[in-house]
Amino acid sequence: MACKFCPKIKPTDLLFVLVAGVAFYGVYAYQMNQAHQEQEQRVKAFEKLQRDCVLGHDKHACQQVFKD
Repeated sequence: MACKFCPKIKPTDLLFVLVAGVAFYGVYAYQMNQAHQEQEQRVKAFEKLQRDCVLGHDKHACQQVFKD
């Protein structure tokens, strides 16, 4: 036999690896979705500040936009 390791792999081991992979992917996708939503909220808030600064001539908004 060419591979002595192959007979040691059981179908239950493959099933466990598959289930673990799906679980890890699910958690990763959920976390990335949350991060993406938070980033979009920050971008929208920043765009609102920019509009208030440029179009509304709001001094406080301008300070928030151009702060270091």
